[in-house]
Amino acid sequence: MAIVNASTFDDGSTDNCCLDRFEVRRMNPNPCEDDQFDSTVKFCCSDIGDTVLVVFRAWDCHDNYNDCMVSVLVEDKIKPTCNPPAQVAVNCENFDPSLWAYGFATGTDNCCLDTITHTANYTLFDTVCNRGTITRTFRSFDCANNSAQCTQRVIVSYLQDYFVKFPNDAIVTECDGTGLYQEPIFFGEDCELLGVSFADEIFTVVPDACFKIERTWSIINWCTFNPNLDFIYVPNPNPNAVTNHPTNLPGPTVSECGTLAPWAPTVVRINPSDPTTTNFCTFWDANANGYRYKQIIKIIDGQKPTGTYVTPACDNQNWTTPNSDLLWNEMYWWDNGIQTHDLCEEPTELCITGTDACSGANINIEYLLFLDLDGDNVMETVVNSTAVGIAGLGWNNVLYGNINTPNFTGGTPRQFDERNVPINQKWGFSIQETVVGNNKTACVRWNTQQAQNTHVVPELPHGTHKIKWFITDGCGNNSEYEYTFTVRDCKPPTVVCINGLSVNIMPTKMIAVVGIRLPAIHGRQLHPCWSDQDRYPQVWHRHWFPI
Repeated sequence: MAIVNASTFDDGSTDNCCLDRFEVRRMNPNPCEDDQFDSTVKFCCSDIGDTVLVVFRAWDCHDNYNDCMVSVLVEDKIKPTCNPPAQVAVNCENFDPSLWAYGFATGTDNCCLDTITHTANYTLFDTVCNRGTITRTFRSFDCANNSAQCTQRVIVSYLQDYFVKFPNDAIVTECDGTGLYQEPIFFGEDCELLGVSFADEIFTVVPDACFKIERTWSIINWCTFNPNLDFIYVPNPNPNAVTNHPTNLPGPTVSECGTLAPWAPTVVRINPSDPTTTNFCTFWDANANGYRYKQIIKIIDGQKPTGTYVTPACDNQNWTTPNSDLLWNEMYWWDNGIQTHDLCEEPTELCITGTDACSGANINIEYLLFLDLDGDNVMETVVNSTAVGIAGLGWNNVLYGNINTPNFTGGTPRQFDERNVPINQKWGFSIQETVVGNNKTACVRWNTQQAQNTHVVPELPHGTHKIKWFITDGCGNNSEYEYTFTVRDCKPPTVVCINGLSVNIMPTKMIAVVGIRLPAIHGRQLHPCWSDQDRYPQVWHRHWFPI
């Protein structure tokens, strides 16, 4: 409510003798004021924003008076109050990201408090690690849109105090293919943004297993990690002198001294010869920059590796390419089907993808490629992947007829690359291996002596051949995959019809149509690298048709 003196409305009233007093009243009464003259007039909150008519009266000393009307615009110029909640200091473990727990502002107004708004400034706050200062700004508004502002600071301190249980050592006789043999588990991971990684070192010559993995675990808190500071190295306890004894397998728990089970720190001898046990709480540090621990995994595996492959055929190979007279074209090569020294060839993809449940992609893949290079349906030549390139076979060479010789090292050396390039750029058989995840893919390839890491798909002569793959894991388990495939031309012949043949109508009203051998007419071959079954007929055929 506002009370206004009558004199407030005087704008210079005068009298010829004596001006005595002023009075004022509302033109129309309302709940907070009547319409009777008085030395003051009241305006209520309900008048805010309205124009109110008042009657202003001036009296002289002889009780004479005069009135005038005044229009009064009632406005609220008084701001509301804003009372913030108390400032808060909290550690990150107890921090409420909704901020609801830290209270809300209150406010009052002389007439009408409309609303209180809230915003939060996170400029000085790390939202990932929950640390720093949040400034909350409250603003109260009254019904006349006057406002007042107040702030609260929420100060969040950082606290790192996690515990870790390292994985047990493992003696594995059957793997699940994941390559994981437990991993660190944590307690008290509240504010920490933990990063866990491992690096493996594999030993293939060990006395009590097929192979051993030394897996070094690294644990860091991204909120506090400093790459220029050291890790805390936690030893792998082996309290028993007997190798692979069950007491040597459990991974230690690193926690604060005095912590109760199940997160009590491990107390054990680190080495069998240690005079006393070690409490692993000595390796715990609330401000640790990171931990490192070496887990020992011994693999004693009896499972065979597995492989998948695709048998070459027209629907999965590009067997429609023109024949090259620069490959498989020597006087000692002979294709009896098409009577030529230039063997027809096609680019042939021969690949296998192998994996092992324990070894993953750490497997060995070899092949024996059996070739029929003289078209007699008997495979007489073998390419051994363990003896290609610099290992023995060299480049631009196959050992023709070596199938029945010891280790396929006999036979007659024959060349197949007649390209006009230096000797060190001639093609030779090779094996290319690629690894993706736990899978290794091996393919029969050609390379050159000059660029032994650059591989191309080999061009194999037409005929029925065979390949035998050998996949061996780290424990010596071996799987063999053998299949035959027939390399042939998959491009259909081009049919050309003869236009303009004439026939005579016989007295019997029959016509004779004679099948004519197309090469005899055209003098050219229309099918690339055709074989006996692709040839045109060698005899003439006469057919009679009625008309």
